[in-house]
Amino acid sequence: MQDLWWCGYNRCGGGGAKRLTARTLLGVRLFFMTTHTPLRPVFVVVGVLFAVGTASAEPDEFARLSLQQSIARAIERNPMVVESALEWRRVQGAADGVAGVLADNPVVSAEAGLRRDQGWRGNQNSLAVRIEQPLDLFGQASTRRQAASDVVVWAKARLTLARAEIAARARFVYVAAQVASTRIALCQERLATARQTAEALRMRVRLGASSDIDLGMAEAESGRAEAALQSAQVQESRSLLALRDLLALPARAGALPSDVLTPPPASVPTEMGQESLLAHHFAVQAVEKRRLAIDSEISRLERERLPRLAVGLAAERPSTEERFLGVGLSFSPALWRRNQGPLAEARVERERVDFERATTLAGLERRWVALREEQTQRLQELTAVERTLQSEESVRSLVRTGWQAGKFDFLRVLLAERSVADTKQARLDLWAELWTNVIEMNRLLGQES
Repeated sequence: MQDLWWCGYNRCGGGGAKRLTARTLLGVRLFFMTTHTPLRPVFVVVGVLFAVGTASAEPDEFARLSLQQSIARAIERNPMVVESALEWRRVQGAADGVAGVLADNPVVSAEAGLRRDQGWRGNQNSLAVRIEQPLDLFGQASTRRQAASDVVVWAKARLTLARAEIAARARFVYVAAQVASTRIALCQERLATARQTAEALRMRVRLGASSDIDLGMAEAESGRAEAALQSAQVQESRSLLALRDLLALPARAGALPSDVLTPPPASVPTEMGQESLLAHHFAVQAVEKRRLAIDSEISRLERERLPRLAVGLAAERPSTEERFLGVGLSFSPALWRRNQGPLAEARVERERVDFERATTLAGLERRWVALREEQTQRLQELTAVERTLQSEESVRSLVRTGWQAGKFDFLRVLLAERSVADTKQARLDLWAELWTNVIEMNRLLGQES
């Protein structure tokens, strides 16, 4: 009973290695416990099933990931997005607590003592109670609420910008992983073709139809293909490591892209100027929201220079025969403290934001123009590569047929195979460049890739 309880504990609360140990040990213990019993075959089968069940431990939930799953997890686990979300919640909570017309708590004061009367009555007890409530009646409350609301909008824009940047980064990394997986498939195809050719040459050498030199060239080509495959696997390991880092996945998670790499779009977005980039790009929107928040802060500081009124209620009993109940009104003019320092800092910050907006727009426009020109040239290059690949595949088929008929030497076959493999690799590299530009242009426009 003790062994069974320990096994159950490890199955429920332990990791994969503990489950393996527990199930295997249980099978071994059942085997030895029933060595001399008639039910030994039954318990042996049960033990084997327990041991085999260990190999099918919990599947890796991150073994294969789609693009949308990768983006969602990257946004969820990224520290910049988390900090921006917490900052947005903080300023939202602060905005909910912004004071209205009743800016401050009321001030309650009381006085008690002895009043000396010069007359015949002598000393008498005196008591006075006053309540004073400051009021913001000249627009201070509305500008204060507006400033707090604009800060919330600015924080929301920064959160949106952070999410968009991380989503674009996730697309970049995911496409790199897709390209690495596709490169491995191309290298495996090249290696399989090279090995098939080498095997055919061995048969021809035995029959005396080819020389050992051709066989050595074929084996050397197989070695080149195998080395290319190893290099592609190293690149895939690096790309998957970058994907795990971005998604904060476990070290041994598969993290293989489940989406197949598709050809990039064959069209270029229309030319758009600064106004269109201003309407779409999240970085410009964040700068704009920051400028609005600074304008609201300047309005608040200017409004707070107006006098603040205070309404008071006083109740006094100077003596046993006297009573007083009255209402008071007071105001505090801004004679010396007029928010000079905060206003100067806010105006300088406004100039800084204007400069940042201008430089951001100029940088975005330069980047946009360069991307459009590069994308147009890359698409023309891809068209040429596609035509070249079709011609090379046709030539390869003809050369191989002629070699098998004894009309061409093996060198032509080798050059044709190598040319097709290199052109496919060049097309894959072009796909990677085109997808990178597409993701970057969509990021500039604030669109999904």
